[in-house]
Amino acid sequence: MPWFVLAAATTLTIVTASSLYRAARVRDEARFARVMEVTRDEVLTSLERYVSLIRGGAGFFAAVGEPTQEQFERYVLRNRLAELYPGIRGIGIARRTRPEEVPALADVARGMGESSFRVWPRDDLPEMFPIVQLLPQDAMNRVAMGFDMFQEPVRAEAMARARDQGRPAASKRVVLVQESAGPDTAQAGFVIYVPVYESGDVPETLEERRATLKGFVYGPFRWGDLLDGIRRGRGHTEVAFEIYEGPTTKDAVPLYSSEGFRQGRRGRHEGEMAGAVAGVEWEFVFFSTPDFDAGSSRHLALIAAVFGGGLSIALFRLTMSQARAQRRAERITFDLRASQDELSRSQVELSRHRDRLEELVVERTQQLDESHRRLRQADRLAAIGTLAAGIGHDMGNLLLPIRLRLDILARKDLSDAVRENLEPIEQSADYLQKLTNGLRLLALDPDDTGGRGASTSLNSWWGDVSGLLRASLGREQVLHSDLPENLPPVAVAPHRLTQAVLNLIGNAGDAIRSANKRDGEVRVTARLEAGPMVALCVEDNGPGMSEHVRARALEPFFTTKTRTFSTGLGLALVHGIVESSGGRLTIDSQLGRGTSVCMHFPPFVQVGPGQGAGGRPVTALLTIQTGPVRSFLSEMLTGMGLRVLSALPAPLSLPSSPSAHGGDEPYLWITDADRLGPDEARRCLENPRCRIIAIGELGSYASLKGGELKGIVNLPKGSVPSKIIRAAEAALKDAAGVPIGSGSRPN
Repeated sequence: MPWFVLAAATTLTIVTASSLYRAARVRDEARFARVMEVTRDEVLTSLERYVSLIRGGAGFFAAVGEPTQEQFERYVLRNRLAELYPGIRGIGIARRTRPEEVPALADVARGMGESSFRVWPRDDLPEMFPIVQLLPQDAMNRVAMGFDMFQEPVRAEAMARARDQGRPAASKRVVLVQESAGPDTAQAGFVIYVPVYESGDVPETLEERRATLKGFVYGPFRWGDLLDGIRRGRGHTEVAFEIYEGPTTKDAVPLYSSEGFRQGRRGRHEGEMAGAVAGVEWEFVFFSTPDFDAGSSRHLALIAAVFGGGLSIALFRLTMSQARAQRRAERITFDLRASQDELSRSQVELSRHRDRLEELVVERTQQLDESHRRLRQADRLAAIGTLAAGIGHDMGNLLLPIRLRLDILARKDLSDAVRENLEPIEQSADYLQKLTNGLRLLALDPDDTGGRGASTSLNSWWGDVSGLLRASLGREQVLHSDLPENLPPVAVAPHRLTQAVLNLIGNAGDAIRSANKRDGEVRVTARLEAGPMVALCVEDNGPGMSEHVRARALEPFFTTKTRTFSTGLGLALVHGIVESSGGRLTIDSQLGRGTSVCMHFPPFVQVGPGQGAGGRPVTALLTIQTGPVRSFLSEMLTGMGLRVLSALPAPLSLPSSPSAHGGDEPYLWITDADRLGPDEARRCLENPRCRIIAIGELGSYASLKGGELKGIVNLPKGSVPSKIIRAAEAALKDAAGVPIGSGSRPN
């Protein structure tokens, strides 16, 4: 206990002192960042004021035209440069001049008192911009009169930028020509130019701006004078800073160094900030000064450490005397406490395993219930289909001689009474024939491969069958269509699609007639959905369905009509056609608002999924534990033209190279995720066109989950076969034309 108290007190002291130190450091860093930002913004804001001053000069130049020396002097005096704009060397005008205009320009300058005016360094260039006015007229500024700034590359770049962009532009580092007459050491400088055009406004096009340029109003600056003037009397002693041109480098020469920098008074903090004015970016490098560090509260951490250390020693001595009396009791209770702790851990572990076991039981029960439900539905539909096929076949054979004899009797010359008795017989025969046809359609023939691998272009199909479909409606019912031109073909045979849509349109017409609506409308629409899927919908403005009717609409033999008019097989037939094509059927209906039945078909994959180059069949390997799912997938893949191999457990020898299964042909492996090992996956994927579909959680194969092996599609456990088939079609399409990129995980 004494050592614990000492350790705890010491730890608390260290934590407290560290917290105080970190808090002080955070406050100092925030304060330093704030001082940096204020200092930088102070400089940039002042420079923006100077740019506004030069803009005003440009406006004056544009408004007056060619200002006289007296007019320009009055303008400069009114702006009180020395008082309001410390650090600027002056405001000047550089006039656009051609060689033939130089003599006249010199005469004008001499008339304004510049007896020695000349254009220099050269006066014979096609285009020159000599300084014709520069105020105030001190000894340093007189040296610059007549200087053609366009002949110096750095200034010329800034002038060209200002001319072409029509806005102020600052130059990079220059040495002002005034430095030759300066009383002190030369300083780095820069120039800000504002273009002036003949029209006074900035022309819209670059060619017009270059052609109508009149000249520039500019301001020369010395960095030292400018920054000292801006910061004079403001008492900024907490930071020292330097300004560099653009991002700093190790050997960069600063444009300006503050007094603290020059004295080398550096504190704990440093930082950099960027700023830009008139198109030129500058880098500000800051250091804190001892004045800044004096305002820190870091000394509180030292006080806390000293006080806490003394308190820790005092507590240690106090508890040491008490510990001697407690040691015997602690030894007695130690074993009991250890046993209690072990028992608590065992109880927690047992509870965790029990909860996990319950979760697994619930999860497995739900999976089994869902599997049983699907199997019962499949068995029921299979039994109904088999029964329907047999009944339909027998009824068709029995009805054939009856209908033939009725046709013979109808041609004979019979009395009205006899014909009146024949009519109910003919109606009954027609009803039985319709029932027979419906029963035959309900039993989808698995040997009928006419629809497998087929596709339908919706627009072409509609042009062929629209007349037939319109004829299936009553005279007072109207059929509309809205099929976009850019829809891809759907993976369903045309005759199956016609059969399904004819059933839906007939149901819609019957619903409208049952409501006695004179303005009945049926609309056939199509759209492209995410997935991708193509939705083909049949909508009507009939009475709609109740929730109970909509829930049972897909059951075979369920109907809301009298048995005289319906077999109750239409929607079940449509559902079977859609699902056998890899799609799904949705019904949206409310009482009084009509019904919309949508068939969602997958787009037809143009590249045949079941064949590789040269027409050779693609191999598909199935290692699926669930028998019904494996059988269904095997039948569907075989129907797609694939050579299906089924192996349980997973095969020990997979293709180890592309040549092992036919060169670089696509190879598809559909497996339970827990049967997929990294080594087998890598060997399969040595073929760049191998694709693997893993169903369920990948488990401990972190390398597979992390995407190390590409070409693996991971589907959730319990995925329906239609989703697996769509994933297989997409994988084979990708393998047929695109190298393996990255694995995917469909939603």
